Amino acid sequence: MNKFFLSILLFSAILALTACSKDAEADNVINDPQGLDIELTWTNDASNPALGADLELYLSENFSTLLQSAGVGAKESISITPGILNDGTYDVDVFVYDITKVTNYRLTFKGKSNGKVYIQDFGPINANDRFSTLKPRTLVVSGNRYTVSF
Repeated sequence: MNKFFLSILLFSAILALTACSKDAEADNVINDPQGLDIELTWTNDASNPALGADLELYLSENFSTLLQSAGVGAKESISITPGILNDGTYDVDVFVYDITKVTNYRLTFKGKSNGKVYIQDFGPINANDRFSTLKPRTLVVSGNRYTVSF
């Protein structure tokens, strides 16, 4: 009887410890007190991918652009620092300014201080997408918590 009681007690303790342990954040959630970097890169069969496509990265809310990328070549980026955005939901937009080659692109979300990375690949896009605004993801901001969603 004592072994049975001891087993129940041990099982209850393990269950309690498991319930109290902090769950790991989902892959698409980045908590970072220093903010978030969003990077857009692309590839195609041109020896220099920037010659086959010119893409731009924007962060918008209700169809109004709040942040615009800065970059050269086949790389654009946006830096989000604490306090620059209110809590809310924002669109991560990719504008296809020019495209002559079938192109795939990647969005990389990275915490500034913790280095946690979330990557999503998209494509292909082609000449039919020229001057299109693609809305591949949304970003939900809640304090220092950034959630990438569909």
